Amino acid sequence: MVLASTRCIYFESSSSLYARYGYTCRDVFRMLKGEGFSLYRAAGAGTLQSLPFDHASEEIENLIALKDLAEFLSLTDLTLV
Repeated sequence: MVLASTRCIYFESSSSLYARYGYTCRDVFRMLKGEGFSLYRAAGAGTLQSLPFDHASEEIENLIALKDLAEFLSLTDLTLV
């Protein structure tokens, strides 16, 4: 599977968008968790915010799924809040 060799995914998330295809945010996030990812969103001013896997994207938002937060932070100027 492609996700096995993927370290970072930047993607658009929306409950209504997923519902069109018969999925929920929880379904998508659970699949990502099963592949070893953690969820984050840009929190402004160069920061990331950790999200729980039961998060629901009520509006369209861009999220980041990471396998290794420390590696990602070392390669960017972002910090975790």
